Amino acid sequence: MRRVTFRGITRALIPIVALTALAVGLAACSGSTGPAGPAGTAGATGATGPTGATGATGVGIDPVLSTKAESCDTCHPNVGSTGHQATYNQYVDPTQLVMKFTGVTSTPVAPVPPATATTYTVALTFTLTNAGLPYVDAAGLPSLLQKTFYAVQYNSATRQYLNSVSMAASKVVPTATPGTYTLTVTGFAYDPTSAVAPFDGAEVYGYVAKDLLNVESYT
Repeated sequence: MRRVTFRGITRALIPIVALTALAVGLAACSGSTGPAGPAGTAGATGATGPTGATGATGVGIDPVLSTKAESCDTCHPNVGSTGHQATYNQYVDPTQLVMKFTGVTSTPVAPVPPATATTYTVALTFTLTNAGLPYVDAAGLPSLLQKTFYAVQYNSATRQYLNSVSMAASKVVPTATPGTYTLTVTGFAYDPTSAVAPFDGAEVYGYVAKDLLNVESYT
């Protein structure tokens, strides 16, 4: 009985030892991590995506409001700072007398022989206010000691103002609307309301004052 039991125990221990050794052997087969392999080549560039939707239209720039007026030095470098501009600065801020051009029209006049060139009758309409109220005056604006009106053509290629035409203030006539006046001049050699090469157009300008301005004409 004893010998049978001893042999049974011996046989039972063999599989346990074998299983344990097998497990240890498997663990020993696991080595350290090898170095990283080289980077692969870059893939091909993908296809271009679809064009996005058009954005909203931006706010435009008003060419008139964005324009900055030139100083007198631009055209009159010798007298601009000490003459024209200095005189202008005395009146531009404190004045309450305001003149505003509201329209310019031009009517062609057929030549009368022996004349061959067409002339134009030009009519300027403007308003005058003082402290915001209509400035009422008689024909020729006798209450204003200074009143000057001109028309002149402009060539942007040469940056020159040419063909200046004086528009006599003595021809100013009040209209039925208080503070509104017209100035009509005949015999213009050109139409100031249209551009004719080499000129880009023309400008009609003027200034008025209750007293004489200290400009070259009066010094």
